[in-house]
Amino acid sequence: MHVDKKNLLHRGHSGKASGASRRFKTLAYCRIDASGRCALSVRDRRFSISSFPPANVISLADPVVRAVTLIESHERFVDLATLHHRVAVDLTRSIVPGDSEHFLKVRRGVADRLVVAASTLPDNLRLLVKEGYRPLALQRTYFDKHLADLRRALPSDTPEETLLELASRYVAPPDVAAHPTGAAVDLTLISADGTEADMGCVLDATDEESSGACYTGSQFISRDAVRNRHILSAAMTTAGFVNYPSEWWHWSFGDKYWAVVQRQPNAIYGPVDEHVVQEWTV
Repeated sequence: MHVDKKNLLHRGHSGKASGASRRFKTLAYCRIDASGRCALSVRDRRFSISSFPPANVISLADPVVRAVTLIESHERFVDLATLHHRVAVDLTRSIVPGDSEHFLKVRRGVADRLVVAASTLPDNLRLLVKEGYRPLALQRTYFDKHLADLRRALPSDTPEETLLELASRYVAPPDVAAHPTGAAVDLTLISADGTEADMGCVLDATDEESSGACYTGSQFISRDAVRNRHILSAAMTTAGFVNYPSEWWHWSFGDKYWAVVQRQPNAIYGPVDEHVVQEWTV
C-alpha cells in the first residue's frame, strides 16, 4: 500500500489533516461446548466467525487490568508531527474516529520511546504513526455502541461477562483504554519512499475482515509479513512498549495494560479530557 507523501509529516514540515472517520468495528466470538462446537448462534451476518484469538491473550476486560493502581504522572503531551525524521505521521485520518485535532499527540515518555524504537530499525525503514490520543468521550461512545451491537446479535441469555469480554476484543473499555491516556499508538512500517510495508493485513482490520491475520502472532500471513512484524515488534519491545495481541499495530507504554504485562506496580498515565490535552502540550 502506498501512502500519499502529501499526507506524511516529517521534522520541519507541516500540513493540514483530512480524511474520513474510522468505521466502527464489530465482531463476536462463540463459546465452544464439550463437543467442540460453537454454543452461540450469531444472527447478524456481520458477526460471522473466522478464527479464535490465542488462548493466552490477556483481555482488556480482565479484572486484573482494571485493578491496576493509577498514579498519574501529569506528564506533558508531545505532537509527533515534529518529533523525529524517522517517525512519520499519517494525516489522512483513515483510521481516526472523530475530529480531534490532538490525534497525533502522545505523552512525552511515549514519544521518547518512539525515537528509540525508530533508531533500531533497518536504515530503509521508518515508523508511520496513524493515531495516538483519542478523546475519552469518543472511546466511551464506541465501546457502548459495540456492546449494544453484541447484545442485539447474540442470544438474550448471553452473560454480561461474556458480552464485555467480546466487546473488549476490539474496542477497549473506557476505564482501561490506552488511547485516551496518551499512552498508545497505532502504527506500521514504511520504506524511504513512503510505501507501507507488507504486514499481513491492513492496519485496523478486524478478525472477520482479515481471517485472523490481525492477531500479532497469526500464522496466516506471508513470510515477508512475518519478517516485518518481527522487525516492528523487536523495535517496539526494545523501547519498552507492549503490544495488544489482537492488533499487531497497537502498542502502548505507561497504561494499565502495560503495567499488567510488564508486571509494574502501577500505571503512570490515566485518561485525559480533550481540553486538558491542549493545556498539557509542550
